[in-house]
Amino acid sequence: MSPSTPLTNRWAWTVVTAAMFLGVIVYHRATDVPIGLMVRDPNQVAQGRAWTGIVSTIGNALWVVSASVALFARRFVPTEDEPARRALLVLGTFSVILFIDDSLLFHDAVLPDLGVPELAISVAYALLGVTVFVIALPLLRRTGALPTFLAAVIMLATSVLVDLFDPREWWGPNGVFAVEDGAKFIGIGLWTDAILRMSRELSAAQIPPKEAG
Repeated sequence: MSPSTPLTNRWAWTVVTAAMFLGVIVYHRATDVPIGLMVRDPNQVAQGRAWTGIVSTIGNALWVVSASVALFARRFVPTEDEPARRALLVLGTFSVILFIDDSLLFHDAVLPDLGVPELAISVAYALLGVTVFVIALPLLRRTGALPTFLAAVIMLATSVLVDLFDPREWWGPNGVFAVEDGAKFIGIGLWTDAILRMSRELSAAQIPPKEAG
């Protein structure tokens, strides 16, 4: 059995969720922000339709799938295969970062409100992405997931570039959203497929072949 870690302890996530909800209560008491604004679904608060933001919601779910699969698969990779373990760790962690960024609007709202320029955020993500790619490259090649991962990077980079240059004057709002968010959504799907393929190949390698006859 794998050793317990702080995040796999029996009560870890119960403590985390209880602490977060306590934080909501404290913030409400300190600022008078209604509790409902912090605990209800954004669609309910905004009185939107069921399909409002559906692509964004599914994209966030796929980031969670990617992170969960990568970090879970890492637990079953032998300790002597350190390159694979390291690659799954950085891919899973980066997926968590991207999920938090997307779902909590860090690069769209939080960081710019704190005075961080959007270009600086994009450069930081690019450098972090290159680092992740370099670390994961041997495993991507070994498992045959490199073409899918490269396609994911191209689609996600396209989304970032459209967001930076904002060509709505020529394309119109619908055109910009279609390209920016469409490329991002497909990129997340490709990213998830790449991680699933890597994890599947690594898992298959741990299963001993059936004896003939």
